[in-house]
Amino acid sequence: MNVVAAGKKELLVNLQEIKNTLKPIGDLWDNQHGAGAADFTDRMSAFSSWHGYGWREEATDLVVSPFVNKPEDLPAIEARIAASLPPEVKVEGLVMPSFQEIGRGIPKELPDDAFQPGNVVIGSCPSAQPGTIGGFLTAERDHSTWLLSNRHVLAVCPSGQISGAHFTVLGSEVHSVRLRNKGNVVDAAVLKIENPSRVNPHFEDLGRVAQPNRQTMARLRKGTAVRKFGVVTKLTFGNLVLHCPKVKVEDEAGVAREFVHQLAIVSGGHKGLFADAGDSGSLIVNGEHPIGLLFASTMTSAIEIPEGQSLKPPFYLANRWDNVIKKLEKVIESPLKLMLEKKQATGAV
Repeated sequence: MNVVAAGKKELLVNLQEIKNTLKPIGDLWDNQHGAGAADFTDRMSAFSSWHGYGWREEATDLVVSPFVNKPEDLPAIEARIAASLPPEVKVEGLVMPSFQEIGRGIPKELPDDAFQPGNVVIGSCPSAQPGTIGGFLTAERDHSTWLLSNRHVLAVCPSGQISGAHFTVLGSEVHSVRLRNKGNVVDAAVLKIENPSRVNPHFEDLGRVAQPNRQTMARLRKGTAVRKFGVVTKLTFGNLVLHCPKVKVEDEAGVAREFVHQLAIVSGGHKGLFADAGDSGSLIVNGEHPIGLLFASTMTSAIEIPEGQSLKPPFYLANRWDNVIKKLEKVIESPLKLMLEKKQATGAV
């Protein structure tokens, strides 16, 4: 079936069709960034600035966008990718800086309740990066309670206590999803809370949050309205613009790793940044339902963005919520649910 000719309705439900259509780009990416990279000729040296790609729907069209950080390389990359795809698929390259983990930031003010989503969390070693509490999860196995944030926020320090606002000790037992050079799905970790009765699961100005919804995840498309509450920029609004099958993300030391199946977001309207340093780990919701965990953004750069480019940086990356839960359930060996109600002290585990 022609994934483009099928129309918008089919694009929303035929993700497997889209995956099959984009497979040649994945092969091209693997050849350039994997073991086959040496097979490329000097003519394709422009691919060195290719650091990811995404897709979106525009009316009834499927649009594919390679990400490049050198404007002069764009024509060659667009032409090579277009040659590998059906002619009805539109290729629109995007000039943008590379992605990097959202790093350390100092909040101007902190909520009083250290055990609340949206507040600060930080490790005990000098290399620790302050981040944001994305929420709290309850394990079905033993009813234990876990604080959720990014791996690069919670798991930087080899050992020691994890603290929150006003130097409140939150816990010390951290479990994280291991990172590899390629094929990473999430940047996520959890911290065990010793006294769950201290947790206030209310999401501050984010409003009411419900358990995740499969239909919400299945209907994510360009323009989907999202919001997040982070410790630095507080409540902000944005829009989903791209599904990113593969993208490189640098850590604070400049080491680039490949992430797959990510969501790219831009700030909504002209009201400032969607996120800033210190907001890493924030929960991202659509309506009342979680859709992602914020972890990266495009770097600040002097790259000249083409005036007519339809999507412009900064862009923000989020791990899909379904993947976050799936990976963390394997790490702690238990089904997990988002904690939405406060536990009583007598029921603490």
